[in-house]
Amino acid sequence: MSDNVLLHLGEEPRFDQIKTEDIKPALQTTIAEAREQIAAIKAQTHTDWANTVEKLTDITERVGRIWSVVSHLNSVVDTPELRAVYNELMPEITIFFTEIGQDIELYNRFKIIKNSAEFNTLSQAQQTKLNHDLRDFVLSGAELPPEQQAELAQLQTEGAQLGAKFAQNVQDATDAFGIYFDDAAPLAGIPEDSIAMFAAAAQSEGKTGYKIGLQIPHYLAVIQYADNRELREQIYRAYVTRASELADEGKFDNTANVEQTLANALKTAKLLGFKNYAELSLATKMADTPEQVLNFLHDLARRAKPFAEKDFAEIKAFARESLNIEDPQSWDLSYAAEKLRQVKYAFSETEVKKYFPISKVLAGLFAQIKKLYGIELAEKTVPVWHKDVRYFELKQDGQTIGGVYMDLYAREGKRGGAWMDGYKGRRRFADGTLQLPTAYLVCNFTPPVGDKEARLSHDEIITLFH
Repeated sequence: MSDNVLLHLGEEPRFDQIKTEDIKPALQTTIAEAREQIAAIKAQTHTDWANTVEKLTDITERVGRIWSVVSHLNSVVDTPELRAVYNELMPEITIFFTEIGQDIELYNRFKIIKNSAEFNTLSQAQQTKLNHDLRDFVLSGAELPPEQQAELAQLQTEGAQLGAKFAQNVQDATDAFGIYFDDAAPLAGIPEDSIAMFAAAAQSEGKTGYKIGLQIPHYLAVIQYADNRELREQIYRAYVTRASELADEGKFDNTANVEQTLANALKTAKLLGFKNYAELSLATKMADTPEQVLNFLHDLARRAKPFAEKDFAEIKAFARESLNIEDPQSWDLSYAAEKLRQVKYAFSETEVKKYFPISKVLAGLFAQIKKLYGIELAEKTVPVWHKDVRYFELKQDGQTIGGVYMDLYAREGKRGGAWMDGYKGRRRFADGTLQLPTAYLVCNFTPPVGDKEARLSHDEIITLFH
């Protein structure tokens, strides 16, 4: 166990040395130690911030950090072996954190601190954390009778498993799809860099010709540029029916997962005294009621709808009059919109991409960050999970204040979408030392092909900047 890198996670994890077989012993060992340490907290006769809140944070952070690394790898470099151990351990990690949230002894110790003279000596950040922790104890079921706690724990474990299965079905359905072409004739209209991407996809499978998948760069290249209307329809229908009863003979169908998730959400909300899950969700958010959220959305829709209808009518008219598409369908709209842009504004997404190689985009992003916040990003070589991943230190006035991994390109075995997650957060320890934050920034942009530099579309640039 001494050589298990998950038990010795440092400032930057040694991703290149993490072994799938190390995950289970590392997590189970750490959870067992954590339970012993939590029992020691509860055995103390005196209660204060340092021996309760600070100590519990230390304990849960160590467990959480290991699981965050495992969860992250499961999202960005999924393999059958990794997925198996991830799914096996999902109930264990969920039960561990549920136990803490429902522990009445820990909850009472937190309430003691809240009602003690010490509370007024805490910083504003510490007071806020304590208040949020007390709220989270309640939302975890700490005030429920034992039989309802058990029911809630079961619902939370099921929920975690359902969420994982839903995401895995979507990813599997995405990766399982492929349309192959021996030559590029059916791909007329699609930009050269996307054609090269399709060729590289086929080559990665040891095939000649071209492969079109359902990763977002593949989908957008076809739906926006392909002159072949049948191909646009085929890729559109495949994309919007992924992981449903309408595709792959229901092999990855998520219908039951969605229905069970909704049912469990309602049961969870009612167990905790809420009318519905919307009320429970808002308990930790800025809006006060579901009605407030709906009023905001309805007002936004009322203001936006006339402009959307005008644009929609213009695109449909253009499709009929200029593209000979008498009855424009969903798979025609992005294509027609691109053609309309070129005619009306002499603007082409393909031409724009030529001016935005990834090196220039990142340089522009970093320049804006420095201008706005006085923070510089300096690339540093550290172990990573894929050759395309880059790591940057954040520096202010010459001092390192954090770090960020950037995993920007789409590939098989990687979850779709764009997101940010954390490896560790900023935290001041009791001895005054400062833990610096490290984040993961993950996107699914069009990957570079061969030795050519990746170039980003306008939408990809917006995604990166936001």
